[in-house]
Amino acid sequence: MYKVIVFDVDGTLIDTEKTTLVALQQVLKEDMNQDVPLEELTDVLGIPGERSIKNFELSDYESSLEKWMCKMDELRGYNELFSGISPLLMGIEARGLQLGIVTSRTKAECESDPLLESLVGHFDCIITADDTEKHKPNGAPLIKLLEKMDIDASEALYVGDTIYDSMCAKEACVDFIWAGWGTKEDIKNLAQPVVVQPMNLSNFIGHKFNLDEQSNDC
Repeated sequence: MYKVIVFDVDGTLIDTEKTTLVALQQVLKEDMNQDVPLEELTDVLGIPGERSIKNFELSDYESSLEKWMCKMDELRGYNELFSGISPLLMGIEARGLQLGIVTSRTKAECESDPLLESLVGHFDCIITADDTEKHKPNGAPLIKLLEKMDIDASEALYVGDTIYDSMCAKEACVDFIWAGWGTKEDIKNLAQPVVVQPMNLSNFIGHKFNLDEQSNDC
């Protein structure tokens, strides 16, 4: 049985896709004079902004990154918790399990988000991009959380929405479930289980499952 359920933030707990992509689109227009369709920017989701901004031919990466972060803050009103997240977290706690977060956000980005602030009381451990030198898709962030919580990899389950989350879990030898409510992947072709709605996650957390099995609840 699992002892800790670990969540990604963006696209898993909080719907931030529109904010992230629209803000980046505006930066690329201002700094490169390019109109880039939102669907061509989705590769930046799930990895640290400092790394993803370097995928574009910008003259000053640091300035563009700072502008991107500022615009995301300005557009924060678009963000919202996915429906069912709060009851899900309370239900997991009621079962006596611990909760963790592994995110590509920095500590400052986490602390400045009122939506995330409303949830942090549920979590026993939060690992941000500041806590490790290597980041998703590397397994280092999850491994760091396991070390801090003194939990074996076999006792943890990671819930995320991107391929970077899946790869991170695999490298850390942690079971993984796709957050079907937030992922943009084709859920019919995913190797690991997919949970379509947050409350359906309770069907998985009481027992272990085979990492190589596909068991979608859609």
